[in-house]
Parts: sequence; C-alpha cells; structure tokens
Amino acid sequence: MRQVVALFVAAVALASPAAASTAANGQLIVFSRCRLPDSCDLGADIWVMRPDATGLKRLTRDGTHNDAPAWSPDRRKIAFVSGLNRHDTIWTMRPDGTGMRRVTSPVGLDEQPAWSPDGRRIVFVREVSPRNRGIYVVGADGKGLRRLTHRDGDYQHPSWSPDSRRIVFAYARDPKHDRYALEVIGADGGPTTTLSHNSRADYRDPDWSPDGKRIAYSLLVPVGHAYAAHLEVMKATGGEEHVVLRAPANTVYFSPSWSADGKRLIFVMLTNRVRQGRIGFVNANGTGRHLLTQLLGDNRAPAWH
Repeated sequence: MRQVVALFVAAVALASPAAASTAANGQLIVFSRCRLPDSCDLGADIWVMRPDATGLKRLTRDGTHNDAPAWSPDRRKIAFVSGLNRHDTIWTMRPDGTGMRRVTSPVGLDEQPAWSPDGRRIVFVREVSPRNRGIYVVGADGKGLRRLTHRDGDYQHPSWSPDSRRIVFAYARDPKHDRYALEVIGADGGPTTTLSHNSRADYRDPDWSPDGKRIAYSLLVPVGHAYAAHLEVMKATGGEEHVVLRAPANTVYFSPSWSADGKRLIFVMLTNRVRQGRIGFVNANGTGRHLLTQLLGDNRAPAWH
C-alpha cells in the first residue's frame, strides 16, 4: 500500500486506428521523458510527438530536470518547469525548443504551470517552504505576480476553466492526515468552493474539459490492503462522478489531459511492477483504452496540443 501511494506522490513531483487518425489531424503531445540508462541520472527533458508516437522530438538538452509542460492556447509556446540555475522555475519556449525564457524568479520551488485560455497568464504552484505553498498567477511576460490562496496546506495541479474566470486545484490541509479534495477559486482569488465529496479518497490532477462542463481527475482509493488510482470525470459544478478507467490494485492512472474536441483523454499509468510512466489514451466514455508500449523510458505529464 505504501509503495503505491509513494508511486503516486512521485508521479505528482500502441498506436491504434483512433490514434493514427488523430495524428493525421496534426495534433501533438508534449510530455516529460527520461530514457534509461542514458539520461535519467541527469534529469528529464521535454519532448513532443504525434499521438501515435511518431515524430518524436527532444526539445531540451540541458542535463537538468525539465517537467510539467503545457501548451499555450495559440500553440506557439510551451510553459514548463526547469531546474536550470539550481532552482525550479517556470520557463517558456517555442515548440521547436528555441527561444527559452524564464518567467518566474528563483524565489522558491515552482511547479505545474497552466496557461489561461486567453494566453495572458500562467497559474502555478509555488513552495516557499514545506509549510508555505500556494497557488500563484503571473503574466506570461513574467509581470504581475499574484498569490491567490493563503491557507496553510498542500496545493497541486491548478487548471483553468475555458472562460479564464476560475481555477480548479487539488488541496489538502495536512497531507499526512487529510485527503486531497478538488476546489475551485476565482482567477483573481477570493473564497474557494469544494467540488469533491468522497472523504475516503484523494482527488488529484484535475483538468478542465474544453467545453467547461466536466473536470477529469485521478482518484486514489484503498483497494483491500493496497491502493489504486482510477481515472474519473465529474461535472464542473461538482457531483455526478463517473469512472472512466478503473485501476486494478497497485496501479495508478494519473495526469489526465483532454483532447481539443473533449472526446478523449491522455493519461499516465504506473504500477508497482513497472515503475516507469507509460502514456495511454482512452475515450471519455471509457472505451478505446490503449498504451504507447513502444515509447520506452519514464514518460510523465503529457499535454494535448
């Protein structure tokens, strides 16, 4: 049980006819990857590929930790976390890996950036100290930094609503004793609203659907003496939670990301037996699951173009 939970926490630090059709439409996936044994000791890099795993291209080669990539709405930039200069800060670059630019200052540990749908701002998690974490928003040009949350606790994986007015995130007051819940806050701060209801489960990795009606997330639940993390979807107003992929014991599905048409999800799978992230796809109704087994290495944080 502890091993699976540890796998999930660490995660949060197969071509098919459907995938081939998506690739033909010019869509791209950006993700973080390290390839054993040549680069994992040196960190991870940002890669892009088509949904059928063709067209693989490595964008970063700086020998440090690069993670949590996110497409800008106009598809001209990718925001990501880089450990350059020994500080995890938010950077942006072009989809070909050029034009790298640091957005946030090296004040703390910055994580999990996400673009506002209007492309003007980036939301992210900042840890100044283990007891001082929060949700922040900054202009895409690095100006106008603002902290949105002020309660003690752990914050993870913010995601914008399509109208740029709200942000959903996972929150636990005390991760050692409390479960993570999904909460929503206004893009300019203010009170929060709790969307999730299962007090025995951990809600992680929320991602708002393109039509604004649903939120995909990973649900970590006890399974006998072990744990599993299902891939689920709920209404954006809360309630009506539906399982998309039910994980067997000692398996976690996490990091869901919607396709632009809202019909499919990309995700990552980890098991106790295979401790390298595998990227997979599934239709939003739970059908058509397949894994990119030909994509070797440890693959994390995929985001759809």
